[in-house]
Amino acid sequence: MLDRMPLTDAQVEDFAKYARNPETWVLAARRSLAVARLLRERADDLVHTTNRDFFEFSGCHYAGYFHAAMAVENALKAALISRDPTIVENGALNIRKFGSKSGHALLDSAVMVLGSLTHEERRLLTKLEEYVWAGRYTVPTKGDVFYDHDRMNNLRTSTADEASILQSLVERTISHVGK
Repeated sequence: MLDRMPLTDAQVEDFAKYARNPETWVLAARRSLAVARLLRERADDLVHTTNRDFFEFSGCHYAGYFHAAMAVENALKAALISRDPTIVENGALNIRKFGSKSGHALLDSAVMVLGSLTHEERRLLTKLEEYVWAGRYTVPTKGDVFYDHDRMNNLRTSTADEASILQSLVERTISHVGK
């Protein structure tokens, strides 16, 4: 493993300005939302195609949900950092201030920003938390998830309203930036 060079004071300050700017995170959220939408549309098209390419469909499906999760995560980080710029300190993100050990918890962070959530929103956020690993890895990072029937069932089940719920969650979260 390569040793990292320590940051200069100017680099720490430059990073802080960039990472504390909510628009940095909003841009990332909107970018991931656009990619999720394109991938979902392509996966939907492939469902109705005779002799569809399984790998293309599967790739669009998993990557689409991964980007959906990233859209929500980045919108949440925009709102949380706008409330508490000290999340960025000493040239790093303090991920504990996002509501989890990994910084990828969506449900807890969404409650912190939005307050109450509908059952459907909670279900989708729980599902998207799983796609943070499912979109990157072949297997869960811990085996217990693989054998958790409820979590895996939620991961495998889609509803027709997920796209509109996703759009609403991202936009509502972004509307909390600066509040």
